[in-house]
Amino acid sequence: MNSTKLKPLILGSLLFLICATISFFGLLQSSISTLTHNGITPDIVYLAIILPFIGFFLAIFRILIGVNIPNILVPITIITASFLLGPIISLLIFAICLLFTYLSKYLVSEFHLHVGVKNSLIITLASIGLLLSLAWLQTLSVFQQINLNLIIIYGILTISVINEKFLTFKISKSSLVGDIKSLFKTIIFSLITFLILGGKFTWASYSFQIDWLQKTIMTYPESIFLALLLTFLIGQYTGLRLSEVFRFRKLIFKNN
Repeated sequence: MNSTKLKPLILGSLLFLICATISFFGLLQSSISTLTHNGITPDIVYLAIILPFIGFFLAIFRILIGVNIPNILVPITIITASFLLGPIISLLIFAICLLFTYLSKYLVSEFHLHVGVKNSLIITLASIGLLLSLAWLQTLSVFQQINLNLIIIYGILTISVINEKFLTFKISKSSLVGDIKSLFKTIIFSLITFLILGGKFTWASYSFQIDWLQKTIMTYPESIFLALLLTFLIGQYTGLRLSEVFRFRKLIFKNN
């Protein structure tokens, strides 16, 4: 057998053996029990468990549906923050970080400096803008019963992720429109995934939650290996995406 085909087979078999061993001996379940027994809340443990499922849903959106979501870091940031802070507050903080990061990037782009220095200035200016905004919103009692420490940590991480995601310093009308479209699709994906994974959406007296998958994952944490397997299988798919079928439906149906 060709060595180029043999190596993936060996690595795949090794990965399968590792996952099977962890599942058979219940190592993942016992590790979660140990963490929760030592003070880690199940909600925090759940955020670590769902990462493979976020990758799985991202593969569905990208490969099967055909929605181009360029980066996984932004969805992970939004989804995890939505579980900790709620989707409305997390999107509000994300919008503030995005605004100040772009404003800082626009200001810094006019100076002839090294890229590393520019990035440092952008993060610094955006962080100052974030702190000023949080202080002003706090006076309006926007963050009642919410841990401000988590909000600040989330804001700093969001600024860093946005700055790394949009590295170009040439902010033009076309690039800005492209970034807005990309972010819009990313936010929609993040909210859909958040709800599927058991996130709770609350507005005034209205509350909505789909928690069957969350209960299943927490009861059988080894299900993350199923998500990994399905993600791997989707990664092998080379056929038409759903968006392509819709786009070329007239030609497809005509030929059939």
